Amino acid sequence: MRLRKHVLRLTAILVVLAIIQICCLPAGAAGAPRQGRAVPKHLDAEKTPAFVPGEVIVKFKEDALRVAGLAGAVREVAAAHRGLGLQAAGTLPRGAVLFRTAAAVPEAVAALERDPRVEYAQPNFVYRATLANDPLLGMQWGLTDAVYGLRVEQAWQYTQGSPGVVVAVLDTGVDYNHPDLAGQVLLGEDFIGTSYLNPQRDNDPMDDNGHGTHVAGIIAAAANNGEGIAGVAPGVKIMAVKVLDAAGVGTTSTIVSGIDYAARHGARVVNMSFGSYEFDELQYDTIKAQPKILFVAAAGNGGPDGVGDDNDLTPVYPASYCKENVVDAVTYPALSNVVSVAALADPSSNPGNLAEFSNYGKSSVGLAAPGGRIMSTVPAPPADGGVALAVYDADYYGYRVMYWGFGAEDLEDASGGTNSQGVVYDSIWRAVYRWLGVAPEVTQGASGRPVLVVDDDQSESGKFPDVSSYYCSALSTAGYVYTLYRVPTGADGPAVDATVYSGVVWFTGHAWCSDPASGSVPNLSPTDQENLITYLRAGGKLFLCGRDAGWGIENTDFYRDYLGATFKRECNGILELAGTADPYASLSYRLRPQSHYIDVLSPASTEATAVLTYLPYGSWSGTSMAAPFVSGTAALLYSLYEVSPRDAVEMLKETVTQLQGLSRKVASGGTLHAGALLGAAAERPLALTPTPADGATGVPIDTGVRIHASKRLKDLDTTQVAVYEENAELAGVTPRLSGFDVTFDGLSLSYGRTYTVKLAARAVTDFGGQPNNDFTFSFTTQTAPATPPGGGGGGGAGGGGGVAPLEEARPGVAEIVATGTQQMVSVLDDQVTLDISAGALPEGAKVTVKLVSKTPESAPAGTVAASPVISVEATAPPAKPIALSIRFDPARLGGLDPRALRVFRQGDDGAWTPVGGRLHRKANAVVVELDHFSNYAVFGVKKTFADIAGHWAREAVELLAARGVIEGVTSGFFAPDRLVTRAEMAALLVRLKGLDILAPQTPTFQDVRPGAWYYGAVETAVRAGLIRGYGDGTFRPDAVITREQLAIMVTNLVGKAAVATTLPFTDKDAVSPWARDAVASAYARGLMLGVSAEQFGPRMEVTRAQAAAIMARLAERMGLFEVTTTVTGKLVWGTVEKPHWELQADGETYVLLPDPADRATAALLRAYLDRKVTVTGYILTGPNIYMRGPLLRVLEVTLAE
Repeated sequence: MRLRKHVLRLTAILVVLAIIQICCLPAGAAGAPRQGRAVPKHLDAEKTPAFVPGEVIVKFKEDALRVAGLAGAVREVAAAHRGLGLQAAGTLPRGAVLFRTAAAVPEAVAALERDPRVEYAQPNFVYRATLANDPLLGMQWGLTDAVYGLRVEQAWQYTQGSPGVVVAVLDTGVDYNHPDLAGQVLLGEDFIGTSYLNPQRDNDPMDDNGHGTHVAGIIAAAANNGEGIAGVAPGVKIMAVKVLDAAGVGTTSTIVSGIDYAARHGARVVNMSFGSYEFDELQYDTIKAQPKILFVAAAGNGGPDGVGDDNDLTPVYPASYCKENVVDAVTYPALSNVVSVAALADPSSNPGNLAEFSNYGKSSVGLAAPGGRIMSTVPAPPADGGVALAVYDADYYGYRVMYWGFGAEDLEDASGGTNSQGVVYDSIWRAVYRWLGVAPEVTQGASGRPVLVVDDDQSESGKFPDVSSYYCSALSTAGYVYTLYRVPTGADGPAVDATVYSGVVWFTGHAWCSDPASGSVPNLSPTDQENLITYLRAGGKLFLCGRDAGWGIENTDFYRDYLGATFKRECNGILELAGTADPYASLSYRLRPQSHYIDVLSPASTEATAVLTYLPYGSWSGTSMAAPFVSGTAALLYSLYEVSPRDAVEMLKETVTQLQGLSRKVASGGTLHAGALLGAAAERPLALTPTPADGATGVPIDTGVRIHASKRLKDLDTTQVAVYEENAELAGVTPRLSGFDVTFDGLSLSYGRTYTVKLAARAVTDFGGQPNNDFTFSFTTQTAPATPPGGGGGGGAGGGGGVAPLEEARPGVAEIVATGTQQMVSVLDDQVTLDISAGALPEGAKVTVKLVSKTPESAPAGTVAASPVISVEATAPPAKPIALSIRFDPARLGGLDPRALRVFRQGDDGAWTPVGGRLHRKANAVVVELDHFSNYAVFGVKKTFADIAGHWAREAVELLAARGVIEGVTSGFFAPDRLVTRAEMAALLVRLKGLDILAPQTPTFQDVRPGAWYYGAVETAVRAGLIRGYGDGTFRPDAVITREQLAIMVTNLVGKAAVATTLPFTDKDAVSPWARDAVASAYARGLMLGVSAEQFGPRMEVTRAQAAAIMARLAERMGLFEVTTTVTGKLVWGTVEKPHWELQADGETYVLLPDPADRATAALLRAYLDRKVTVTGYILTGPNIYMRGPLLRVLEVTLAE
């Protein structure tokens, strides 16, 4: 290309992330010296061209070539510009030559253009037709924003990451089948399964929450593959390590196990997008033990006021391990391999500031990174599924159905159906006209049959918005005549006559029930379903839609056989729907932001086809989203530059984009700048380290000789490398470039010889264009052995396992003087807490609490000691029970379920007897009520049976056995499949409730006589209202329990569900009338499920294993084995991190975790949104994805207004 002097020519290549401009100056007249031109600095990539560092291109003048030839011209120019360190790297077309240069490219170009032999000189520009073709890249402001993003295009000029760098994502797992993650993920380990309450380890870290998949996509989603998004470091590998369960909650044991696994399997960076407010010493020690791994942690997401908290004052862990912590007067030094990351707000709403929810800390948070409205990967839909199904029964009834798991109101369309170009109109028109086959003409005129529009959105209740206009407007715009029927609150919808109506459009909008006041579920009542089945069997045409149109009917005949659907899950925050088959093939519809409760479906029959699916990408916000930007950027750095975690953290902070809004919020005062980070690494000096070391002697002859660089090497000039043996250069040795190393093919070492390796200056060049200086090292090999090397000796014996005994200490003593009023006192360094109710002890009475020993001298068979031995004595007997709380050491449990912990009392003979107790997870304590005083200790009870290994009910059986609720049939055997009698069930219920056994002299039933083993249990259970006898005066103790009878007993224990529920089972009519309410209530509360998806099995007999599973669920719901907490506050829907329920109460935000099987509680939560409620549940404090405050596992919710 010829250029004219003083004329600026600009060639622009449109790229997705930036405009890459090529600026060149023209050539001068023949023989005239060139005028120097300025080439901008490399890192100003937003405004300037991208070029290869350390390389320039020279086009020689024809005169120079005629005189000296090309080789001569190259030598002359190199000699004339020795200061540039020019080395010819190859010839190019049109008489141009590519040179490597030791100088900065701008200076080299300027000097060469002044050379009279040179027609022009220029950088070796980098051209990209597109930087990446990922269709959603434009929505990834975190990568692409020219001010607040990472400026990833600058970083990618150096690298997109090396597959040898592994980032471990410790999270809820990763959807490794996702189209943007397949091939990016190394399958790691699952340390938790679906619930932290019952950790199940396996080697399948599939994500059952979505959080881990979103995090993984930010780090390393594939780039330039035409799919979705691009990750920060698409060239690195993700190690999926599942340490959080389906609810996003983990434990100390799962987290530290995950860290250890990641370290043993080569992770360089560990991303931890979770947190807890509790300092975790074992977690701290585990991270401290891995100083070569960089741990990137989310700073946390604030509290109830919606504003982030100051981590300098209220630490969140593991993020706050980066600063010194003082806990219980013990100082824990800051860990230099931990960096805490705050969330930068979406610049479209709050430019240059932290997201409102983000925690901060001038000394405890290192930097910010994009964290508001971050687009990334979410778990993909089933391969054959989606969010809309089309059904055509061609062979029998001839009906057609279009079923959406969402509503038209969820689509992004300001016209709301009035514009024929809008997506609301298009989607409804295609459903009615293209699929149902109902043309506007057939609805018009005197003989026309209108469309029946059934408005079942319950908007009249005032609880839900009116969405009817979307459907009515779209139909009117298309020219349809319709009849609108509004379903009254709590009423059934209309019967439909196929001879009157040409089709039915039935929508439920945002309504989740048919009567918001009572919470009646489902929207489509049994009568509605029967009417629609009749209509479809007459060849009807139904379009049903709404986010909860199918809620509560998933197991019905109508849902499976006529809607053709299998419910998979709900999804939240997805971005776009994509058509997969007619009538939506190849179409896409954008969803409104924050669309929730969209049903993911699979076809249940061959007549059903998924016609709309969702793109597996969603926009989430949180510091969990900010941390992986830093993890990915650190992985890019490690791909190019060897640096310690401490130095990597400092480089990350030194290269941020400084923002005024962050100057007092984070230590660095800025937000992550990946381009600047890698640019800074490029400018670091290149250091070379030889193996063997220079001057080494006695080197084994099988040593691999190499030179290791501190930075990834780009070029090697083999002519500038020589290897000598005793001063004679070796032939046949070929230097090879491999990442950070130079190795030597063909080099074979001999005994007793001295070898020297020499690299001339500029023999190697690193990724940033920096060459080496002269480098030489020598070493001498070992002398030849007198005899061939022999084998070695044996190793020593291994150490023993088990839990180390607690260290003995001098017992302590504390005295408490009773006030006669309620008082709670903690003594012995908070190891013991006494809650003395008013009147329990007389005023002035003294209670002495003594630490008898750090560990019991002996433990009962089948137990493990978990606490010290505590003596409690008083000068007066208690008039009321006194609550005693004893802390235990979690490290001593060895994987035992902490709910199996019980308080034991020591008798005068030294024997230990269990007295009960409930787990207090937050305090790591067991609480028991005392009615007299003695010595006490906490023991974990281990019980199992030979015939339950691998059984589905093993965990429930072992827990109930440990709690003394259930027993084996013989020594060591449980007989899980044996049927349960009424007498056995009475005994189970009495033990579960912990009731004192009654033994009246006169029996209640003629067939339950004193002396029978079950006499006391039956009498006690009947008097407590747990079980009843028959009208003929008998109890029938040996009769076997049926499932519907068990439902009665369950309801007697916990009461009926507050929300009416219709049973979805095909055998619901087989339930006896006297048991129907109880069965529906037990099912609604998730206490009893079906024996299959289709059947409840009301008359089926109950096995011991089934009874155990239900008793364990009851114990959890009733708070029998754990201490519960009751909190009152405002119920809100949280959108920070994965969408979830929150309770805002007394300056604290509680993240609510309802049982997924508890449909009644789920319905109440929806009904009580934005209202004042009282929630009872278990407080959890373990690591979690929300980082908003305490977790509250919901047992009960009631309206407090």
